[in-house]
Amino acid sequence: MYDKTMNEKKLTHNEYKIGDVVQTLEPFGPNAAGNVGMVYEINSATNGQGLPIISVILVNGHDIGCFTGDEQAESLVRLGRVDLDYSYSSPGQLMADYRRGYFRWALEEAQLLSEQKEAAAVESVNG
Repeated sequence: MYDKTMNEKKLTHNEYKIGDVVQTLEPFGPNAAGNVGMVYEINSATNGQGLPIISVILVNGHDIGCFTGDEQAESLVRLGRVDLDYSYSSPGQLMADYRRGYFRWALEEAQLLSEQKEAAAVESVNG
C-alpha cells in the first residue's frame, strides 16, 4: 500500500486524465486509506487557483467526490491508467452506469494494477 511517506513523485494537477488509476492516501467516509479508484471526470471549474478539479470513483462504487489540485497531491497517488471513455453528466447517471457495469472492466483492471504495484513494492523491499 502507498502512503504519504512513500509517495516519491507527486503529480501536478494537469497530469491527471480520465481513466487514471489512483490510490487514496487517507480515509474517505467508510473507505479506508489505500482504496483504489479511477478518475472519471476532469472539471474545468477551479478552486480560485485556476486548477482543474478531478472526480474519483472507487472500485466499490463509492464516489468520493472532487479534488482540487492541493487535495490531489495530499490525498491521492497515481498508479497508472486504464483506457476509459466516459462523459460524466450527473451523480444519478454515474451510479446507474456503475450498476449497469459500465466501469466493471476498467475498475477490475485498476485493482489489478494496484495489486501489481503493491507486489512490486514488497518484492523490492524483500530484495
